[in-house]
Amino acid sequence: MGKKIGEFFICLMLLGTFLIITLDTGSADQEGDYLYTESGGVATITGYVGPGGVITIPASLGGYTTMYIGTNAFNSVPGHLITSAILPNSISTIEDNAFRDCGSLTSVTFGTGVTTIGDNVFRSCSSLTSITFLGLVAPVTIGDTWISSTNLSLRGHAYNNSNFPAPGEVWEGLTMGAYISDNEPPVFGTPSPVDGSTNQPVSLTWSILISDPEGDLFSWTIECSNGQTNSGTGATDGTKTLALSGLAYVTSYTVWVNATDPEGSGLYTRQSYIFTTKSSDGGGGWVPPENKKPIANASAGEPYEGFVNRTILFDGSRSYDPDGFITV
Repeated sequence: MGKKIGEFFICLMLLGTFLIITLDTGSADQEGDYLYTESGGVATITGYVGPGGVITIPASLGGYTTMYIGTNAFNSVPGHLITSAILPNSISTIEDNAFRDCGSLTSVTFGTGVTTIGDNVFRSCSSLTSITFLGLVAPVTIGDTWISSTNLSLRGHAYNNSNFPAPGEVWEGLTMGAYISDNEPPVFGTPSPVDGSTNQPVSLTWSILISDPEGDLFSWTIECSNGQTNSGTGATDGTKTLALSGLAYVTSYTVWVNATDPEGSGLYTRQSYIFTTKSSDGGGGWVPPENKKPIANASAGEPYEGFVNRTILFDGSRSYDPDGFITV
């Protein structure tokens, strides 16, 4: 029995030593939304703690060049909120499971330096529809399951003069879409009311035609300087609107419009427009009624008879204001 107890305590001591070593090895620094480790003068991203949405990964962290995206770096609750990721040219390697299960991720843009993509990097990224390669040379080492269980409409995009295959052909399991140079951003029609218009009502529906030259789905946002907004995703060609109300008279407002095409490598169009509301006393606006003078009517009980050497009391209760307001 004594021998077994002794062996048990030795095991506990060894386990404790292992845990201490493991925790010390896994420590990481943080800059902004990114956790990273440094080795050999370069940084490896090991985690993400930001709010999600569109992210642009920094080219350096802690003064070290960002060269690697580590295993499971964005496979976390915060990482799963990312909708679009832009990688700098400094990134050369994306390790296994880096973006796995990022179900909100719709587009990724690789910089020019990527040479290695691990297994399951985008596995189960069910919303991913666009991967863009800005480099002219395709990565040389690709994991077999790097895009497993992704969206069936996922397409790759590269430059025409790169060594990626032509649109419609398959590269490492990824069907290539339009060349980057071939895809145009969404275009805007003439808004209503037109840019620079005046004498507009204080409640109106602002509208504009948005279309994509290639017929791709796009996301759009219309925002007025008074804070009112409207937006949509997965939109098709058509008129997009923003209902405005509570505007001030004789005031200029700016409307910003943004449309982004994820199929076209995140190509976007942005434009602003201005209109001015009408005045309240002209230009077809509300005109207040004319303010008429009060009518005074003082009576002393006519006919005036028998008032010699007596006080006369006048009664002004029959005075009135034609507008309904009287001030004493």
